Amino acid sequence: MKKIVWLLILLLTFSTALAYPFSTGDTEIINAKAYLQSIQAVDGSIDSLGTSNWATIAIWALDESSDAWANEGDSIEEYIETNVNSLDDNKATDWARSILSIVSMCRDPYMFGGEDHIATLKSFYTNNQLGDTALLNDDTYGLMALCAVGDCNSIEAENAKQFILNNQNIDGGWSWGVGQSSDPDSTAAAILALISAGESGLPITQGLTYIKTTQVESGGFDSGWGTNPNTDAMCVMAIDAAGQDPDDIIWESETGNSPVDSLLAFQDVDGGFTSYNKAYATVQAVPALLGEPYSNVNCGFVYANVRIQGSTNEVFSGSLIVDDHLTVVDEGGNPHDLLIPSALSALDKASKISSFSYNIVNGGFGLYVDSINGEVATGLDGWMYFVNHESPPVGMADYVVLEGDDILFYYGAWGIMETRIIVGDNFGVGDSFITTVEYYDEEWLALEGATIHFGATTKETDENGEVELTASTAGSFEVYASKEGFINSNGVTIKITGTGNPSQTLNVEAEIMPSVAFSVAPNSINFGQVGPGMVVPGEDISLINSGSWDILVTSTLSGSDPLFDSGLFLDNVLWSSLEKLISSDLEDFSLVVDIPSELDIPDDYQGLGAKTGIVTFWAQGIEP
Repeated sequence: MKKIVWLLILLLTFSTALAYPFSTGDTEIINAKAYLQSIQAVDGSIDSLGTSNWATIAIWALDESSDAWANEGDSIEEYIETNVNSLDDNKATDWARSILSIVSMCRDPYMFGGEDHIATLKSFYTNNQLGDTALLNDDTYGLMALCAVGDCNSIEAENAKQFILNNQNIDGGWSWGVGQSSDPDSTAAAILALISAGESGLPITQGLTYIKTTQVESGGFDSGWGTNPNTDAMCVMAIDAAGQDPDDIIWESETGNSPVDSLLAFQDVDGGFTSYNKAYATVQAVPALLGEPYSNVNCGFVYANVRIQGSTNEVFSGSLIVDDHLTVVDEGGNPHDLLIPSALSALDKASKISSFSYNIVNGGFGLYVDSINGEVATGLDGWMYFVNHESPPVGMADYVVLEGDDILFYYGAWGIMETRIIVGDNFGVGDSFITTVEYYDEEWLALEGATIHFGATTKETDENGEVELTASTAGSFEVYASKEGFINSNGVTIKITGTGNPSQTLNVEAEIMPSVAFSVAPNSINFGQVGPGMVVPGEDISLINSGSWDILVTSTLSGSDPLFDSGLFLDNVLWSSLEKLISSDLEDFSLVVDIPSELDIPDDYQGLGAKTGIVTFWAQGIEP
């Protein structure tokens, strides 16, 4: 017997622009802001550390400074910085939330309150995901936090994103935990995280479709115990982040209420939003109404990857924020203002993170760094720098760092070349593995004769830049390469585990595609100004089968009057007669079929003014 699976896609024929998003001058926002200011404590807090973290994002959405938010005492920024030690060292979500808050305050999460929040969040990385392997919310908020600091391409962020995608439920939603039932709050958070990481397409569409199924008459979303402003705010942010208008007709309930209507219905006369925690609901509602979802949190920081390599030892390696306004002092005590995010600013930030010193000389050609971590320039050897493996034509103080630049400060003579080492991870005792060394000369090339340092073992690379190493002892070891006339390579820490590996494994993979999945484009058709007796062609409608089964597409019509009931033609037939079979494409799961649309206005049509209707396309899956 054939199985039938239905998937619902809505096509809106007309849209009406409403008030969303709100502005800071709107009464609803003014009142919400006044409520938050009224409940701020003298120590700067709003309710609790967690709520205060989310409050700074509301303040960011208001385009105001958290450092100026105070109620006859400390500012909320001072409170958060003072209470960093209250974050739970066992919860990745605490640190992810704090990172989003720090970025919203335009502060540096690499060094805030005496803590490197990024390193701490990444310390929760295990089994290719962040935090507890049974949870999803630590991955969603962790991914948002890493992307907020421009670290979307790190292994931690990429695998957290994949973990989220792998745990999307069959109904299109997500849960707070692995294997749990979907809920709109968790689905909205997952959508925000994926969008912050650049994801689009089917996972987002399916998530929004699930959220729509939880909508009730008020326009809000039932999270399992009725509607509440927290759930509404999260869903409004997810809808907005996906490029849709939560106040549009497509997001109206059967009674004509939108998610924005539902959210505003919770606003009390004092400006707060009534919920189990009024303060928390209010700090979520503000960015939602202002159209500033959590996925947008940023402060225009410039992030760079920095490594500082001495003649033998590595001084620093890591990502950091490059300040765009910094005053440095040369060895003569003279101050110099750096009003750009310069390479010298990146060096200064690294020195503050790792507590090493450096010295600046004001020479005839500008500022020059002659000492880092006690290693002083001598003869032809001194401190140079590369950016993206090339030597810039300007000094460190004059190079403008761009987002994502790789900066290498190194001690040596002019003309020596950069090297890198490539090695895997997680080997067992007795395993052999290949390590590769390369040098950069307009491209990466194999470096023959480089010495590999692996614990107490040293070996030289062959003509392919490779050497085979054997793990003899369990533990963590740093592997790096050196060669006369070349810069020492980066160091890579490898983990040797167990007592040997008597077996070999074969990785088997398969990507399961949904049986029935399709989308419609465009999501709106405007036939323009028409009159009785006219036949007006509309845009072609693309029906995109992205599932693994063939589908039979039909349509229904709602919310219209006789204009569309008897005049809307799809694929050259009246809408009610549409039956379009679309095969699946097993190679790329994206088969597009275009159908024409047409509006045939009856001669005796009497209506006037704008008319709207909603076409609902239904896909019946045909099991292979």
